[in-house]
Amino acid sequence: MAPLLALALALALGGAGGLATVPREAGGSVMVAAAPDVAKLHSSAAWQDNHVFHNIPCRYEQYRDQVDRELAQMRRHGQRKVALMLWFAPLDQNQDCAGFLLNSRRGDGGEFGEQVISNLKWLIADARRLGFDELQLRFAPMDGADPRGWRSWDEPKFRQNWNTIRSTIAGVGRPGGIRLVYDLGVELGGLTKGCAKQYVERAWTLFNGEFTGVRSYGFSIALAPGRVAELVRDLRAAGPIPGEIAIDDYDVADPGLAYVAKELEQTRGPASVIVQEAPYADTRFISRLRTQAVRYRVRIRTVMQWPLRSGRTGPISESSTPDFLYAPAAPQRAADAPSR
Repeated sequence: MAPLLALALALALGGAGGLATVPREAGGSVMVAAAPDVAKLHSSAAWQDNHVFHNIPCRYEQYRDQVDRELAQMRRHGQRKVALMLWFAPLDQNQDCAGFLLNSRRGDGGEFGEQVISNLKWLIADARRLGFDELQLRFAPMDGADPRGWRSWDEPKFRQNWNTIRSTIAGVGRPGGIRLVYDLGVELGGLTKGCAKQYVERAWTLFNGEFTGVRSYGFSIALAPGRVAELVRDLRAAGPIPGEIAIDDYDVADPGLAYVAKELEQTRGPASVIVQEAPYADTRFISRLRTQAVRYRVRIRTVMQWPLRSGRTGPISESSTPDFLYAPAAPQRAADAPSR
């Protein structure tokens, strides 16, 4: 091939690998509930009903067979990663969960129940056995625990939240054979509403002071202009910046990744990006993502799909997510699994 033609093609495809390496690693699915009946999840009351919403971390011992069958099906379709939502709030009732909400007031100072920690450890072991290379645990404070709703700083609430996060990370431990990645606050990244900014900085300081070698990208971002830059500044003010950031985006309408690239460059932010939430098995989405990632030189490590199809309404539209499009265009060999 003529040298100039080879150079032109390399530039058009974004350098070595080009579109084939967007994303660089096969991703997977965010698992929201065990065997959900989507038709019944039509109201906030249903989401908080243990008979309707089967919380995986809370009730894995009851639904282990169903969840493991779904995990095995996901692996057969090429998924390598799985994420779990840990929505939490201090609940009055003496139970581990109320539907989607985990009770963060089960112990002294703030923590989940013993069964929740045991379930997480079992699920991590099962995911590793089934061949997943990464499990992402996403802490999501809700209701009074959500710092976006605090009119002034609330130290007791923060301490309860932090103790919940800390005790969970410590309780799960560091199992070998699978990478654990933590989202310390779902979509709190880059926000200034309420006390979100102070919360991010305090939690990041404590995380880095207590956990060495534990992987976290800090706080996921609901993608919007300015939020990437704000998060990088907040994290840098509180400690070392992580090796990657995580964005939630269901559209990637051009120039969606343009300002991600611009803000990362302006702040000297991380070189790698996780798409932590994307629509379920969407060909238009992955096509746009690949095109923009190459155009704006954004390094996408992996993409995780949410159980919601584009154009559907409601928090979720799918009871399971076996189909999968968010993998490198070239087949990924076992030897290509990420180092830990």
